[in-house]
Amino acid sequence: MPCNVEALPTSSADDLPSENQGVLALSLSEDGTTQVSMALELEMDRYTALDASLRRVTRVFERSEAQLVRASFDVLSSTFSYHSHVMSHSGKGARATAAAGTDAIAAQIFGWLSSSRLFLDHSRRLLSQTFGRESAEFHRFEAATNWCYDNSISYRFVDQLRNAFQHAGVPPISINGTLDESDGKTVLRLIARRDQLLDYYQWKRVVREDLSRLDEDIDVYELLVGSVVQYEFLAAQVRDVLRVDALAPARMLKELLSEVPGGEPVALYLGRIHVERRGEEHEKLSMTTSPLVAGQVESVLGMPAIPGPPAETPPCIGDLIAGTDTRQSDCPLTSSNLISTPHAEGVALIPTCDLHQRQVAKWAVQNLGAAGLLHPSLLDYMVAGLAAAGHNSSTVRSPEEVHALRRTREQLPPLGLDLSPSGWKVPQHPDLGDS
Repeated sequence: MPCNVEALPTSSADDLPSENQGVLALSLSEDGTTQVSMALELEMDRYTALDASLRRVTRVFERSEAQLVRASFDVLSSTFSYHSHVMSHSGKGARATAAAGTDAIAAQIFGWLSSSRLFLDHSRRLLSQTFGRESAEFHRFEAATNWCYDNSISYRFVDQLRNAFQHAGVPPISINGTLDESDGKTVLRLIARRDQLLDYYQWKRVVREDLSRLDEDIDVYELLVGSVVQYEFLAAQVRDVLRVDALAPARMLKELLSEVPGGEPVALYLGRIHVERRGEEHEKLSMTTSPLVAGQVESVLGMPAIPGPPAETPPCIGDLIAGTDTRQSDCPLTSSNLISTPHAEGVALIPTCDLHQRQVAKWAVQNLGAAGLLHPSLLDYMVAGLAAAGHNSSTVRSPEEVHALRRTREQLPPLGLDLSPSGWKVPQHPDLGDS
């Protein structure tokens, strides 16, 4: 962002005209003081064009509301983990501990819901004001949000839960402990009774139908987690729109940087200098500057393209049973997530819906040792990236393919691949460790 600097001493102010613009270099003198010099003077027309270009490049890296969404969910996740741990060691006081924990978690849920709404509203406003409501950029984001709503039960639920909190108060949720028969451990869940949740609010028809098909005890926290990858997908769409808009400006700035004389300045700025003089002495020097960061320019030019909503989405593989090659039930839903898991011969990409992602991820951890959570829009990107890195990949669509995959398992370390596109934060799967 531009900044104004007044009364800043300069090594060459006496040689400057009253108005000047170009690339300013900050360097350190031998006595440790900072000196400002005009490294490359520019004509006003070119300076104006480059200043506008720099703003478009810088916008890609500005702090966004998406970071607030991530931070808010991290706090929610930490709060849930903390109270789950406390409750598991509370003994006879577990009921009172659960009640206090539920209130704290409800407060964090509302905070996260508010930040997610802020992100959506701000993104629409940013794209509308920058490109126009009829622009391809604005419609790309709208198409992405529509895809999330159409394909993700979790996203639809979260979208409605925001309104429910505001108009109906805190939802009927509680912390319950259930026994996981696969490993004999007690798992703490944030539960809402289905009938109570349906009566709690006037849900839209599609969300009411979603809730009606769920178990009697609905794991609300799992639904919240299921929407996280969708918000990361939407954040990546906004960032990619800004990246594409900044490509031509970044090339202009790269050419400018190549013209700057050599040396080792502390920093470069694109700016204007104004010198006020009285007689032969300059009274005051002021500058309007914007940091000219070569790393940002190169980063924009090197960022891979982020894919938009997938045209076709594979069906959910269903409810895989940990420790077996079978599934407990088929699933009629399309996938809204990809579970990526490395194995002896490459990486498997397993499509799953929000309701089964945790079970499939758990299966992948127990049978293959690792599970990462990705958005289905990254399927082609992952396949291409793996091929470029010399690794095989496969999209697993049936229990038969699961069985064939499991036969390839060897106790190998993870491949250590970093295939996530720049700007895309691949979330951790809850309780499963790093992806």
